[in-house]
Amino acid sequence: MRTYELLYIIPATLTDEEVAKTEGEIQALVQKYGGTPKESRRLGKLKLAYLIKHVRHGHYVLATFEAEPQAVAKINEALRIADKVLRHLILSAEEAGGPFELVQYQEIVVEGTSKDD
Repeated sequence: MRTYELLYIIPATLTDEEVAKTEGEIQALVQKYGGTPKESRRLGKLKLAYLIKHVRHGHYVLATFEAEPQAVAKINEALRIADKVLRHLILSAEEAGGPFELVQYQEIVVEGTSKDD
C-alpha cells in the first residue's frame, strides 16, 4: 500500500455539522474502495479564484490515506461525481513533497506600470 494525500473543497454554504458529515462520508468512501484513512485536517475557509457551481467560498480539507493504485482510481472517480465536493486532487505522498501549507492569494501591484500599454 502507498500513502496518498487528498485535497478537496467543500462549499462554504454548508454548516459546520454538514462539513463534518461530508468529511465522514469521504473517509467512508476511501474505506469502501479498500483504502485506510489516516488523518483529515481542515485547512480553512477561503475565497475561490472563480465561481464553481455558483459557489464563491469553500472549506479546504486535506486528508491522508493508504491504498493500492487501483483503489485510488475508483476513489478519484467517486469524488468526481460527488455532489458536495467542488474540486479534489489526489497525489502520492512522494509527489506532494512534505507538509502542505495553504496561502491566501495576494495581488501584487508593481509601480510604474500602466494599464494603457
